[in-house]
Amino acid sequence: MGRIKDKPSTRKSPLRRPPRKHGSEEPKKTTKKAKAAIEPDLGTIPWASNEGALIWSLLDQLQVPDNRLVLFGKKPGTTENTKGDSKIIVYKRIGQAILPELYKTSPNNLGKRVKAKAEDLVKSYKTHAKKLQVTGGGLQNDQDEDNDGENVHEFLECYISPDGPDHDTSERAKNLWGISQSVVPPCPL
Repeated sequence: MGRIKDKPSTRKSPLRRPPRKHGSEEPKKTTKKAKAAIEPDLGTIPWASNEGALIWSLLDQLQVPDNRLVLFGKKPGTTENTKGDSKIIVYKRIGQAILPELYKTSPNNLGKRVKAKAEDLVKSYKTHAKKLQVTGGGLQNDQDEDNDGENVHEFLECYISPDGPDHDTSERAKNLWGISQSVVPPCPL
């Protein structure tokens, strides 16, 4: 007759470690991570000084294709791909481009500050764009069904450069430019 084998659940495995006993004097084995160096505080970044030159530099950097693609995604109908950078890496790269002195001393803090300013500008832009698209407030997008500003589109059909309207600007856009100049303070926002 055949030999009866032990059930697998009752066999003791030599590879299994015995459970730790409470109060044992055996020290726990832990790995220590190196502490990140403490970066100095950046203080106030003068975004609005010199007629908003830093804000315009930030906006220029946000429009660089590699930065724009990571931060705002693909434009509809394109097949662009990102390079695999995270958003904070892109914000640090932008900070290095516009404020190289601060980047040398505090790259992580600068990346966070640039991110906060960029998000503030985007939020402000969307708020003003929403006001212009609301009924009686300016440009209407024919695709909006409810016209309550909830589904505001980020791209308008009219574009006026920072220098103001030129000979290619439509009369409708020139009228809205005049209204927006009286309501919205010029950049910096």
